[in-house]
Amino acid sequence: MKKIYITIATALLLAGCAIDNYDEPGATLSGRILYNGQVVGVRSAGTQLELWQDGYPLRSKITVYIAW
Repeated sequence: MKKIYITIATALLLAGCAIDNYDEPGATLSGRILYNGQVVGVRSAGTQLELWQDGYPLRSKITVYIAW
């Protein structure tokens, strides 16, 4: 009986993974970070920016890490 439960749980887990697998975005952002028209020097992998997009019912931030 225990083998049946394990088999069913494994089948549900594997079936659920196929639904949530989306391709990752292929877009990248590039450019300079400016504040009052002046370039801001930042460390790589230590600084985060927040992107916000209006027009969707659930408004939340998208965290972006800076890389060189």
